Formats: sequence, structure tokens, C-alpha cells
Amino acid sequence: MVHGRNKSRRPCFGISTRLWLVALLAVSLVYSVVSAEAGAKKGSVAFHYAASLTDEELSWLQRFEIVVPAAILPQSQIDRLHEAGSRLFFYEWATGLYIDNPRSLAPGSWEALVYKNRKTWLLNPNRPDPGPDGWNHAYYYDPYQPSFQKAWVDQLNATRVSSTYDGVFFDLVGSIYVPSKLLRTYNSRHPRSPYDASLATMVDNVGQTGSLVFTNQGYRTAEYYLPVTDYDLTESLATSYAWGQSVTLYVEGEGLVQKEETFYRSWSDLKWILGDIQAKVERYNPAVKIVHLSYTNAFYEPTGAVIPVAGKSYPVYRKVVDRAAIYYGYVAAKLWSHESYSPGPTLSFSQDEVYFSDLGEPLGNGYEERDGVVLRYYEKGVVVLNPSAVGQTVDLSSLLVPPGVAGLQDLYDNVTVFGLTVTIDPTSSSASGRVYPSGRVYLYQN
Repeated sequence: MVHGRNKSRRPCFGISTRLWLVALLAVSLVYSVVSAEAGAKKGSVAFHYAASLTDEELSWLQRFEIVVPAAILPQSQIDRLHEAGSRLFFYEWATGLYIDNPRSLAPGSWEALVYKNRKTWLLNPNRPDPGPDGWNHAYYYDPYQPSFQKAWVDQLNATRVSSTYDGVFFDLVGSIYVPSKLLRTYNSRHPRSPYDASLATMVDNVGQTGSLVFTNQGYRTAEYYLPVTDYDLTESLATSYAWGQSVTLYVEGEGLVQKEETFYRSWSDLKWILGDIQAKVERYNPAVKIVHLSYTNAFYEPTGAVIPVAGKSYPVYRKVVDRAAIYYGYVAAKLWSHESYSPGPTLSFSQDEVYFSDLGEPLGNGYEERDGVVLRYYEKGVVVLNPSAVGQTVDLSSLLVPPGVAGLQDLYDNVTVFGLTVTIDPTSSSASGRVYPSGRVYLYQN
């Protein structure tokens, strides 16, 4: 379970219950040289929770193929994103809705319609239950009811058409996100129709209207949801803001504080988890695209200054983007030809040009494990993961490397490597001294 930084937010992205995913936007580009030399393409997916965007945010978002805002944006901003070739998805909590005060529902609203038909459309018509945000104001749908199915699909299609959006992002798909007592209610009402079969039918019907479909964690009940979606999301698999090691340090602008470093999931765990997801994709819908949100904390960089606190001297650190974690998440995803994005704690902590690097199509039958690393070849480059706590030197020569390649562009360090032999150091925390695995992306140079 992914626990959120703020449990009061609504709507929510997954069981992480975050109030925002603003860290998916970066308003300044730090490594533009890499983009210019390597040849940039559009990024895959970005999420941003805001009812309206700044010019800087728009400039960033329009570089992505898929954008998931919190709400319907102003038409001028929708038009600008569409003109840039981005496709827009609006948010929909798949299994229920929030109603704070039934007496104050706007006439003609979706909430008012659901509440009017609550006896048959809801599993808890008489009182709300806790939602993903932890508050007791959630009502859960009965997806079996034909009248509800039609109304739900119709209102989502109407929203998409009127907004000129391209698809729907369904958060929390599946019975695993419904309280167990309400599942018992559903099963007693409809003993011959599994909950997930009913909900998957509704999601599929949305797709039949011409909408693109993007589910969150449909892979957890893969036999129902992967066949009916175009994209599926994971959260906190490669890295996370939760579960990291704590360190006490002096941070610019904050003083002496305790912080958590980014959590890195081990290769042995990733190999099993992502391999299982890929097996489900191949079994149920090879066309579905998997996207990983691998959350990060800030990285703490020494400033060189020292400050006394209570008679003890502390080195001073500043918060910067955890690029090493971004690369680890990116490479882990690319080993299976998946997509990745790494939101940090605020807007400015997710930025890196690696999302726009053009690797081309994946080659071979999958990743390779050799010489202490894990790697995957692409038409225009290779991604390499070092799972250990020591540096690894590896010769990347392979029949999959195109003829004429004389060197590599190291996107992480922004240097050119002559030849195909590289040394990949682990990630070292300057604040705690801890060592973590690492990832690198190399583009071929002729």
C-alpha cells in the first residue's frame, strides 16, 4: 500500500492518497544540452492537478503525448495542448464518488442524479463510508445495475465530448479498492456476476464511445481490466517517497531537520514484480502500455558551508532534484519497454530531459543480466541498471548494436564515452553516506 503525503486530498491518485501530483511538472530545464545533442521526442505521460495552468506549466506539459489534469482546463489551454499534439485525459474515481452534504447538491449534477437513485445505484445508500482520502463521505457504486451503467457511461462521454478531451483516467479500478463489507453487499445482490466483471464492462463501454481509457493499477485484477484499457498505471514500484531511510541534517531555509531519502526497490524485487506485470500484459492485452509513477524525495547536496547548532557543527545541504532516482525509475521501466515518470515533493523536483530522449524501438527478447548489470538494447541506445552497491564496468558490445557506433552519449553525466565500455557507479547519498542502485541511459554516437 502506498501511503499519501496528504490524506485529505480529493480526487486521489491511487491508494497513495496524495493531494497533488504537481511534481510531474518542471518549469525549468536543467539539461538542455543533452536534449539538443541526443535528439528529443515527446515525453510519454505527465499528471498535473490544477484547474488552470501557468504559461510555464503549459510549456512543459505540451512536450508530453498524454496529459492528465485534475479538472477540465480552460478551452484556450486545451487548444494549446492539442495543437502541440498532446492528448488529454480527465480524472474519474472508478468505484465511487464523494458527497459531503446531500442537501447542497447542485440540481442536474451527476452527484444529484446518483443520490436520487441511491437505493439501487449505491452499495451504501443510507450512509457514507471512508473513501481513499480517509474521510467518511464516500459512496460506492453498484456497477451491476443497468440503469446506472448507462447513466455513468453517458455522463462520462458527454464530459469528454463537451470538453474536447481525448480520454478518461480511471483511478482505483477494481474490487480491491472497495470496502469488504460493501463487496459482501454487492455479492449478496448479484451472486452470479463478479464485481470486477461488471465494472470492467462499464469501462469497456466508455471505450466503445470513442474514448481512450487509462486505468490506475488495473494490473492487480488483470484478467478484467487489462483487456479493456489502453494504458495502465503503477505507483511507487521502482522508487518512492515512502519507506526511505531517515537522516538528520541541516537544510538551507529549514534548519536542522529529519528527512527521508528516496526509497529504492531492489532489483530482485523489481525483477519479480515488473516481470509479473509484463506477463499479465502479454496474456491479457499485449497492446496496453504500462506507465510507472516512481515517486522521489529531494536529494540533499552539500553547499560547503558549516553551521553550529547547540555547540555542534553541521554541514549545510540544499535540496535538489533526485536525478539518480529518476534515472533508476526510468531504466527499470525501459527494461520492459514500459514508460516512467518520477514526481518529487514539489513542482521543481521532477525535471530531467531523460523523458524526451529517443531510444527508438526495443530490440531482442527482453533484458539481459551480465557482468553484474541488467541492460536492454534499443535501436538508438541502451539502458543499464546497476543493482549493486559497487561500481560495475561492462562492455556493451553486442550484435544488437548497429554497425558504425563509435561511442556513447551518457545522458546522466552529459558526457561522450569513446568506445562501448562503461563504468556505472552506484548512487551515493552525500547526506547519509548510504549507497543505492543506479541507472544509466546511453545513446549511440557514430
